[in-house]
Amino acid sequence: MFETIVGRREELVRIEGFLSSETWPRSLLLSGEAGMGKTTLWRAALEQASAEGHLVLGARPLDAEAKLAYAGIADLLASSHDAFAELPTPQEHALRAALLLEEPTGGSVDERAVSLGFLGVLRVLARAQPVLVAVDDVQWLDRASAHVLVFAARRLEERVAFLLALRSETQPGLPFTPERVFPGYAELEVRPLELEEVGLLVRDRLDVALPRPVLRAVHETAGGNPFFALELARAKAEGGAGLPPTLRDLVGARIAALPEGTRLALAATAALPDPTLDLVGGATGLDAGSALGAAIEQQIVSVRLGRIRFAHPLLAAAAYDSAGPGVRELHVRLAALVGAVEERARHLALGASGPDTGIAAALDEAARLAAARGAPVAAAELLEEARALTPAHDHEKLWTRAVEAAGYHFQAGDTGRARALLVDVLPRLPRGVDRARALIGLARVRSLDDDIRAAVPLLEEAVTESAAEPVVQARAHEILSGIFFRLRERFADAVEHARAAVAVGRALDDPEILGPAVGSLLLAEAALGLEQAATTFHEADALGPAGRGARAMGSAEFQVAVVRMWWEELDAATEAFERMLDFAHSIGDESSVPYIHVLLAQTECLRGRFDIAAAHADDGAVRAEQVGQETLVAYALALRALAASYAGEEDVAYEAARRALELAAATSGRPAEQFATAALGLLELSFERHQAAAEVLTPLVAFAREQEMREPGLTRFVPDFVEALVSLGRLDEAEDHLTWFTANAERLQRASARGAAARCSGFLAAARGASAEALAAFEEALEHHDAAPMPFDRARTLLALGSARRRAKERRAARAALEEARDVFGSLGARVWERRAVAELGRIGGRAPSAGELTPVERRVAELVAAGRTNKEVAGVLFLSTRTVEGHLSRVYGKLGVRSRVELARKLE
Repeated sequence: MFETIVGRREELVRIEGFLSSETWPRSLLLSGEAGMGKTTLWRAALEQASAEGHLVLGARPLDAEAKLAYAGIADLLASSHDAFAELPTPQEHALRAALLLEEPTGGSVDERAVSLGFLGVLRVLARAQPVLVAVDDVQWLDRASAHVLVFAARRLEERVAFLLALRSETQPGLPFTPERVFPGYAELEVRPLELEEVGLLVRDRLDVALPRPVLRAVHETAGGNPFFALELARAKAEGGAGLPPTLRDLVGARIAALPEGTRLALAATAALPDPTLDLVGGATGLDAGSALGAAIEQQIVSVRLGRIRFAHPLLAAAAYDSAGPGVRELHVRLAALVGAVEERARHLALGASGPDTGIAAALDEAARLAAARGAPVAAAELLEEARALTPAHDHEKLWTRAVEAAGYHFQAGDTGRARALLVDVLPRLPRGVDRARALIGLARVRSLDDDIRAAVPLLEEAVTESAAEPVVQARAHEILSGIFFRLRERFADAVEHARAAVAVGRALDDPEILGPAVGSLLLAEAALGLEQAATTFHEADALGPAGRGARAMGSAEFQVAVVRMWWEELDAATEAFERMLDFAHSIGDESSVPYIHVLLAQTECLRGRFDIAAAHADDGAVRAEQVGQETLVAYALALRALAASYAGEEDVAYEAARRALELAAATSGRPAEQFATAALGLLELSFERHQAAAEVLTPLVAFAREQEMREPGLTRFVPDFVEALVSLGRLDEAEDHLTWFTANAERLQRASARGAAARCSGFLAAARGASAEALAAFEEALEHHDAAPMPFDRARTLLALGSARRRAKERRAARAALEEARDVFGSLGARVWERRAVAELGRIGGRAPSAGELTPVERRVAELVAAGRTNKEVAGVLFLSTRTVEGHLSRVYGKLGVRSRVELARKLE
């Protein structure tokens, strides 16, 4: 196949290398402008892959299919339905329902099961032979299929490769960023052809040798674009005068020159997502095969097994445009022929000449089915079409469809469109429950879009307007509670609003109300450090994802994970956030994705995995920007600043914090403000700029105490502030703040907070000359840290203990603590703190250990390995990464002269 392609030597070499690679999984994106030859290369690659033993799963979505949920996945799996039987039953049924092979069980699809089912099918197929998943014109892939494809791409480790073709000028409209989600990613930009290559192409395809001046003019006008060049050469060879100014004009002229029946058949073909001779014949009243004869002869379309395909999407667009006003009647006929509810409704809408109650109702039903199949984008678009066809006098339907469409747009991540719809409809709504629903919707959007505080009056009005409808009023109470929490103020009011929502949920036994309401109550109670938070936690945890609905953050599961993070259950919190992230991706819940990334960044900072935290913060910022959530852009930037501060990346931390604080000020983003400020305080403390650290943290600590934030998990910056004050000699101030923090840590029994408090007590004692008391405090702190999976905090205490021991002339013990601190800081990538530990080690007099002596961390690793622990288990015990444990173990082997775990165990006996 490759031999028939003119030019493209570089591209073909790259494609051959991609297909023959033994690296799995891997991805290649062919990019370039329309007509540049991507499809030609894509087709050739598929034939070559098939010849080399790959199972090829291909899809060529069209613009007409972009709004049909799961159309792309249906094409990819068209010949693989037998593999469905090897899936778990819920996944099999969900996948079959999504692809319209059976009715959804219980009336709706488990969207995560669809994604897991597609992933499972790829794994089943890859067991037998390598699989190539190939999507041409990926910019037209429907959103539901795109989310499923991305879900699978992120998780595959099997023999699966991805080949995508993308119009480069349309990439900003993609629902994903290819290089971020596809494994082993590489991109191949399809270049323009050279002059001689265009000449060869024209001779090969048209059997025409153009005079050199004409060839040069064709090449220059086409800009090396092969499709454009062929069309220009074709027109010139047929006696055309001059050169058409644009490719669109040229292709349009080519379609216009065809017989009337052929043009009609081509228009019907272009109007269908999966055109067949039977459908085109039924819509036009023509013998489709005969009518399309001229188009087949001119290589505009091809027909295989009754299915019709355009040679290029530009030809399809021109054919559709050629129908003119008659296209409406064409869609009406097609609506009577197609079976799928969604496709039929879209044809009816395109065929409507004005408002139509019946067509609007059909679009409503199609939107309901699209939402049930996990396609919020399609549901929103269908409802907007229904609204456009709603008679002007039917006010209630106009309002309802606008509000529902806004909800689906919000879920899909288009907060701008959601906000525009709600702002437009609110002034028209009378007082009452419909207005309350719109107010709630706008409050949700504004709290993420531009200003958290602006949501408060909207929700307070919604509470009043919905007095006659407890369910709606409970929703307003619950969201208002969450807004107060996000503002980090009025926690007592947040508790009361959440309790009002919980009462309704319990009375109605409705998990969709009770789940998020109990979750909101948990956050407010836990922030205040109330005893009843433990009881609420157990109720919320028992509810789990119940009532989650169409949002990953729509149940108590999200708030439970947040509280687990505060309460130092970091592994469980991470697992929960990752599950929610997977679920959000699988259902197209783009509005939740940035928030979950931000929470994962927080958790990974606490676990000492600063590079992973930075990646989550970066992903959160990008995702938030894509969906227009400015408050979350600020939040993500603040976490990026925090991860950089831990790692000692001064320039990165300052720039991210600066941007976060600017956005936080504009959007009332209190969490972003607090984390960015805490990051700057930690950074100044890291470099021992204590005055600057105290100045940065003073207002943050004052606000926390004013709002009675007694949960230490929300106020981890207080120990940094105390340490800075002690270093400045402001001991009474330091003691006051430490007393407050210590009381919270002790009453709530937070191990890491108790450790940080004890460390600060040691600093205070040392500053007052009580060295024995200081040493005791540092050693007590270390005991607390041993119960908390936060290695950075533990290493800070080791540094403080080692310094105190050095001053007490306990050189050997000082060296042991400082070496361990140095090693832990080094393994975490906390370079500034590692240098501080090294500097302290340099101040110790006496003989340093011999080169063969194990450091404290190395000895602990060796002892655990000798006891039979795996590297992963050792990493869990010591709060290190597996890679770090492997590095320590390698050094242990070298120092002790052993080559295996068995020899190591004998050596340590």
